[in-house]
Amino acid sequence: MVHTLTRHGERAPDKIIAQQSCTSVWTNKDDIKTDYKASPGRLTPIGVNKMRKIGKYLRERYIDEYGFVSSDYQTHQEDWIFTARSGDRQQRSMSAIVLGILPNEPVAFIVLPRTQVS
Repeated sequence: MVHTLTRHGERAPDKIIAQQSCTSVWTNKDDIKTDYKASPGRLTPIGVNKMRKIGKYLRERYIDEYGFVSSDYQTHQEDWIFTARSGDRQQRSMSAIVLGILPNEPVAFIVLPRTQVS
């Protein structure tokens, strides 16, 4: 069994951070969108790419190198459980990780409501 815990990928500053500490840099959400290529608080393209790289690393390590799990997801779905906390950046991070592990596979993951996450 392999169990991995990750934090979401890099995100753009949210409105609160921008308003409290960086008003001279970001006067509105369009400035954040321009600088980060993402809306405030959302996963950036860099964050998506890094999460995909994490998934690729996990694939190389636990499928290709050690053979802990099969790369054939369609016939071994019971070997995989992917979960993410509810929230756009958490779900986009999980989607990117799954794409790195199982490219071109339609894979569902469980979304946990915030009340179930400690």
